[in-house]
Amino acid sequence: MPQAQLRRPLGVSLISTYDLLMVAILPSALIMLQVFGAIGVGRPETLHVFISVLLSAGIVVSASAIRRGENWARFILLALITIYYVGLAFGAPYTVDLAQYVASDDWNSWLLAGRSVFWIALHGWYFFVSADWFFDPHRTRPDGRSGWL
Repeated sequence: MPQAQLRRPLGVSLISTYDLLMVAILPSALIMLQVFGAIGVGRPETLHVFISVLLSAGIVVSASAIRRGENWARFILLALITIYYVGLAFGAPYTVDLAQYVASDDWNSWLLAGRSVFWIALHGWYFFVSADWFFDPHRTRPDGRSGWL
């Protein structure tokens, strides 16, 4: 008799999609627009661009792997998200605060820190509460393999 398969939790799907779009792809696109002078806020330094591209690439790879159910990816994504949001809270030049491009009132440092703590905690909670999905030996991946190894 076949075992029931666990479906990917909705929270994992939503968070990994959010990370792909709002933390990796869109900020990288804005930084590239700054590099090529399409946005008139000045050119970022080469080191900051390099760090941003590496961070974004790591987030894209780990968020994509999470959607496939890779266990290692949740730890890497949580670490990269923590680096990103701590940098955002302290105004690191390798991060892009998307709120500066939207017509809204000023974001003060307490609001940035609160937002960073919220997103880091939400990622940690979803990735560790849904840990049984990552370890289910009867879960079948899209590539036909089963289990988590």
